[in-house]
Amino acid sequence: MNPYVEILTVSFIWGLSGTFVKILHLPSTTLTFFRVAVPTIILYIYLSMKKTRLFRGNIKFLLLASFLNAVRLLLYYMAYNFATIGNATLALSTTAIFICIFSAIFLKEKMTMKKILLIFMGFAGLCVLYSGQPISFHNKDFIGMCVGLVSTAMYAATVVIFKHELERFSKTETVFYQNVVGAFVFLPFLFINHPFPAVWQISLASFSALIIGLIAFVLYFSALKRVNATASSLAMVDSVINVLFGVILFHEHLTPTMIAGGLIIFLTSIIISGELRKT
Repeated sequence: MNPYVEILTVSFIWGLSGTFVKILHLPSTTLTFFRVAVPTIILYIYLSMKKTRLFRGNIKFLLLASFLNAVRLLLYYMAYNFATIGNATLALSTTAIFICIFSAIFLKEKMTMKKILLIFMGFAGLCVLYSGQPISFHNKDFIGMCVGLVSTAMYAATVVIFKHELERFSKTETVFYQNVVGAFVFLPFLFINHPFPAVWQISLASFSALIIGLIAFVLYFSALKRVNATASSLAMVDSVINVLFGVILFHEHLTPTMIAGGLIIFLTSIIISGELRKT
């Protein structure tokens, strides 16, 4: 498959995230279980067939990284369950900004004036985005956006802190290790939460986990080998697709502050992503 087609396919798949959450209407803990369990089961079978020796090396590190990813995904789904797709997506689109900050703190990467200005620009976009919301924990959109920011910051921190350790494993192993702990941690919630998911919910949740948590990553890693850094930034179009689905399918309204704040965050993230790939 053409690498640019792969990247655009990935963008479309990831752009379905918010839509799946709204359609499934399941608790965040249940959604997290399906999201991590399906890739874990499939990759365990695949890696076992390849006779890959699992859980070698620093086991404590692997378990910690996997646990943090599970918590991050829980917060991710909480963001979409609380907020509109548009607001949750824009809050979750700040990963590159946080990676830039944490890379300077933990990896001692050089913080140029350009990066500093871009970080301030990104947070200015967040301020514009939040200015359209009452700052109150009675406001579900505000809660969802805050939870989304924490999820994004947590993801960025784990990417930076565990960067060199994860490079020791193949991409397939990395995805497996990211999900394995969460599959066990969130399994009890499948039975604790009531009512138990209907057959169509189990089927759709499993399908979404398969395409978002596994197929999209395979396509993305495949494309990264054959395109330059700038072209790979096309994957960030998933944020736009998420917002569009919210407007088209769920009749969400785009306010001037959402549009202005979203554009600032989106453009800043693309530029920062390019800067990070140069280092």
